[in-house]
Amino acid sequence: MKTKQSTKFIHSASPVQHISVGDITVEVTRKRVKNVNLRVGADGHVRASAPARVPLSEIERFVASREPWIRAHLARVATRQQAEAAVGSAGSTVFHWGKPYTLAVVEAGPREKERVTVVGEALVMSVRPAHTGDDEVARAHREKLLSTWQRAELEQVLPGLVAHYGARMGRTPRTVRIRRMTSRWGSCNTRTGAITINLALVEYEPACLEGVIVHELCHLFEANHGPRFYALMDRYFPSWPEARAQLKVRPLRRHALT
Repeated sequence: MKTKQSTKFIHSASPVQHISVGDITVEVTRKRVKNVNLRVGADGHVRASAPARVPLSEIERFVASREPWIRAHLARVATRQQAEAAVGSAGSTVFHWGKPYTLAVVEAGPREKERVTVVGEALVMSVRPAHTGDDEVARAHREKLLSTWQRAELEQVLPGLVAHYGARMGRTPRTVRIRRMTSRWGSCNTRTGAITINLALVEYEPACLEGVIVHELCHLFEANHGPRFYALMDRYFPSWPEARAQLKVRPLRRHALT
């Protein structure tokens, strides 16, 4: 029989207050915001921000109403943390341009540089002996090595694609950046004309990268996702629904080797 979980206030003398929803503790901070905002961090901490005028009882009710949402996000965090514990383990799967490769970690020769190479169905990572283990430092080193290689791979094709679609659309961004993001595939600053492309796109089908490039270039015409925006998408990249569906097959990750 499922018992009803209550929300209660835990006294705190500090400006930061805490409330609980069953076994979940929520950190409450008063800020200059219009509404009560709730988020689950990558560290598994649940935080809420609220205007000073909102009574704590109202915040408690809001948080309690969002309990299923909180638990769903906490479950995702737990799954991600378990995956990160095995970062860079030999035999794990790494995707490159949509194709899965088996990761092989080998020792680099005395005069050989650390590098990543594609050999048949394997992604071979040659590293120093100190970086072949499963300790946290070794895994972080392999993560950085793979990200550096992925960035180089993306930099080989990105300028040409941006130039191609920019010429077709008659709008070229002033700056193109590459950054690993955890919640967006790309972004566009309409004020500065800069676009940012997620490094993780190197793991997906090439059409996904093209779709994101066109998406961000369309924002140079239309800031919002209204009818005109999607008319531009249909005109310059008609297969964008298929590319978007591909991006939903595997969710974004914090690291390349998870």
